[in-house]
Amino acid sequence: MDNVKRYGFRWARGYNRNSHPDVFELPVTSGTNFTVSGFGTNLNLNVGDPVRLDVSGGVVLAGGNENAATSQAPWGVVMGFGPYFNGGRMVRGTVLPSGVTYGNSIDRQSKVLVTPFSEGIWEIDVNDIVTATTLLGYQALVGENCDHQLAAAAATAPGFSANPVLAIATHNPATTTLSMRIFGVSQTFENQDYAGQWVKMLVTVNKGAEAFYTNVGT
Repeated sequence: MDNVKRYGFRWARGYNRNSHPDVFELPVTSGTNFTVSGFGTNLNLNVGDPVRLDVSGGVVLAGGNENAATSQAPWGVVMGFGPYFNGGRMVRGTVLPSGVTYGNSIDRQSKVLVTPFSEGIWEIDVNDIVTATTLLGYQALVGENCDHQLAAAAATAPGFSANPVLAIATHNPATTTLSMRIFGVSQTFENQDYAGQWVKMLVTVNKGAEAFYTNVGT
């Protein structure tokens, strides 16, 4: 039996038992397209997407190991959105579309609410049913590094979304270039069948974009 599928990275808990993470308002560069390697462009930015900062200081998707790419160091996770300019007026939505253009008008600038990965521990669904099939099998992966993946091309991906998952088959205790570190198996009630799809794991960032991060292996 497959477990319930949940989207992207979800806040689990802070290191100091914080129930609510800090959220920072960050800009999006005018005209930004949210792209996934090997899939295409014009995706929406969704709550739960991993993001990094571009050379202009704007929010863009942090790519994973999709299309045999090397995962990018993520800065944080999207938690919400400010209003954006739809070409005629400022509007609010549950996603931020690609290609929002506001020129040099700061009053029309798109803003995204982001929590740094370093704030705590995150829950995310795994993407296969063969790497581990039991609770003991998943527990054996705790402490290892693992890549995230933007599975936008997957048949199960919601439309126009990056669809972040944990590429569980990439688990390795010594590969320092992998983006995440497996912290544990989520104790959520939604983990009903460890032989089914969408088992939920807890991760911390291993290859972070913040200045104090140094990726590690065991």
